[in-house]
Amino acid sequence: MRPGLLVVCLLLLAASVLAVLTGAGSLGSVWFKASPGSLNATQAVLQRFITPALWTDAVVPLLRQPAWLVAAIAGACAGLGGMLWQKR
Repeated sequence: MRPGLLVVCLLLLAASVLAVLTGAGSLGSVWFKASPGSLNATQAVLQRFITPALWTDAVVPLLRQPAWLVAAIAGACAGLGGMLWQKR
């Protein structure tokens, strides 16, 4: 596995464990606590310059998911992608 991808995978999996241990809540609440301005800016850019449907149909459901679940799935995908990439 590529070293950079391994680091990303491990960081995401560590973030999921940390989110469970701290009771972080949803991904949206974690993002809002960390940087409310960037959350609002992301919403504005997606709705004004791309399409409002992307925000309401894709991003909002993702933001409602538990933060640990999103981080764990992203870490697992990075790990799986790294293993598949190595086999090529």
